[in-house]
Amino acid sequence: MRPSFRWDVARLIQPPAAAARRHGAVSGLLYPLGQQGRLLVQSDAVTEDAIQSSRIEGETLARDSVRASARRRLGFEAGPLAPTDIAPATLQPFFAEPTEEDRRKAKALVRAMSRDPTGSRRTGAG
Repeated sequence: MRPSFRWDVARLIQPPAAAARRHGAVSGLLYPLGQQGRLLVQSDAVTEDAIQSSRIEGETLARDSVRASARRRLGFEAGPLAPTDIAPATLQPFFAEPTEEDRRKAKALVRAMSRDPTGSRRTGAG
């Protein structure tokens, strides 16, 4: 007997749609920095993640050492580089919960996507 799955497409699309929106907003914010600037921001994010993870484990890492290691792994030459000008707080608005307007747009998108080319609605069952 073949299993019959049912799902609510409107609920399933919301998390990836919100992630895509946030990714696009952050990418747009970082685009003017150029390739090297984006890599510096990425290295600072990796640095912060490593430092926070080590704190959870009860360790304290030297920020400059972690930053140098992250940048070396990203292909930067050894040597001191200034931290990026984009503070994590600058990116915070892009990670807020979706608004009712965001949800309304997501539902409209789902409705449009759940129609096949013949105009009939798909049920969402597989």
